[in-house]
Amino acid sequence: MNRNKFILIFSFLLLFLLPVSSQVQFTAKEIGSEFYRGMELFNKEKYPAAIRLFDSFVRNGDKSNLILVADAEYYSSIAALKLFNPDAEYRMMMFIYTHPESPRINDARLELGNYFYQNKNFRKAADYYETVNRQELKSDKLTEYFFRFGYSLYIKGDQSKALLMFSEIKDIDTEYTSPAVYYFSHIAYDRKCIRQRWKDSCG
Repeated sequence: MNRNKFILIFSFLLLFLLPVSSQVQFTAKEIGSEFYRGMELFNKEKYPAAIRLFDSFVRNGDKSNLILVADAEYYSSIAALKLFNPDAEYRMMMFIYTHPESPRINDARLELGNYFYQNKNFRKAADYYETVNRQELKSDKLTEYFFRFGYSLYIKGDQSKALLMFSEIKDIDTEYTSPAVYYFSHIAYDRKCIRQRWKDSCG
């Protein structure tokens, strides 16, 4: 009789405790999954909601998972750049400063260049493009990089460097070839005219 009573009491306690244990595990899983839900929203271009989830993950997630923390900071910065948020540059610069060994550093510098290029701040765009390691860029980003860097340099007044950037893509078939050829020719013509004027004045 006592044995049956003990089994009954034990079973009751087990049923009572299981939901509590499950709830704890569920909460931990939810915190950990904020990064992945943030990525889903990021890929759907729902950037404000993605930023909130990434920031929450950085604050409340597993700090021992340094790769995910760094990625959350990177993607929240990209989302801020996409939205042209006032803190976008600060976010990305903090990511670069905090995670100098991240494999995403070069992409981060490129994104900053693109951000200021789209804002028509070509001087600052050129400064950030200058820090990009072009050897690490994928081919689908390289032609755009050469043109945007070249154009930024052109507007900035650095025609010598701009000419070099445009020369990288003027002879290959891309969507940037025609404008690259135009600016390359324009700079080359101006430089030829300057040399001719100098020659005539010396003659």
